[in-house]
Amino acid sequence: HCILNVIYDRAILYLKSVNIHPVVILIQPSSPAQIIEWNDHKMSEENAQNEFKKYQRDEKMFGDLVTHVISDANSFEDIFQQVLAIVNAGQRTNSQPVMKECSISLDSKYE
Repeated sequence: HCILNVIYDRAILYLKSVNIHPVVILIQPSSPAQIIEWNDHKMSEENAQNEFKKYQRDEKMFGDLVTHVISDANSFEDIFQQVLAIVNAGQRTNSQPVMKECSISLDSKYE
């Protein structure tokens, strides 16, 4: 398994094109207030509101690529436990690891 912080869909589309179907988890804050809390109260309400809108926009734009959404977590420990449960469930359904050799070129194919 590999955990990637993928902001854009090109990597996900590439993996699917070589018949690797990744688990894509979107961590969605419940409110701008939660974003402020996640940032140790070092973010203004305006910036938190903008970030929250960005999360919503990303979910609309890339929602078809997402396999799981975590939106009810109250802490980073909750997020970790939910991610761990998703990964463990995937391991049970795919008991044989898939090994593929590939080189990723992020050229114009998915731009």
